[in-house]
Amino acid sequence: MNDISNSKTYKRRRSASDHERMAGEEDYDVVLCLAILSAEGLDSPSSHPSVGKRIYRVVYWVEPEYKFCTLEALGLLNPVWEEQRRIVLGVPGKYREFLNLEVVRVCSKADPGTSSGVVVVGRAQIPLPWKLYKNKSGRFGLVRVEGLGLKAEGHIALSMELKKIRRNEIN
Repeated sequence: MNDISNSKTYKRRRSASDHERMAGEEDYDVVLCLAILSAEGLDSPSSHPSVGKRIYRVVYWVEPEYKFCTLEALGLLNPVWEEQRRIVLGVPGKYREFLNLEVVRVCSKADPGTSSGVVVVGRAQIPLPWKLYKNKSGRFGLVRVEGLGLKAEGHIALSMELKKIRRNEIN
């Protein structure tokens, strides 16, 4: 009797990624290497003349239960952070596919409607790179809530790359 599993017709060819998975995928995590560089065109003084202090942070996340933020940056319209972070996403293919971020103005108690002093001045949802070790960088548009709709205002510059790292190498 002919064994189907050894037949040339039914024999499955394994790709390099299948071999990687078989070689101990449970020993690796995917890490997002993220560099948040700067923003531009935030809080136009002509559109927002009442804004006093212009101190900004970026709040960002892939999984909503794990949020991160940059240090504060002072800037009229173009704050600069130049911060880097490695975010552990977990087992390959078992994480969400977008980087979410909000640029917030802090220490802004004079703005109407804010009691915390934090105002979201721009949001973005950016797809993560599709392939490991492929860098994705550039300027990405921000939107802000205005009235009942959204208004495109400003950009954020960042760079990101997915890497596969052994669990014992993650700091």
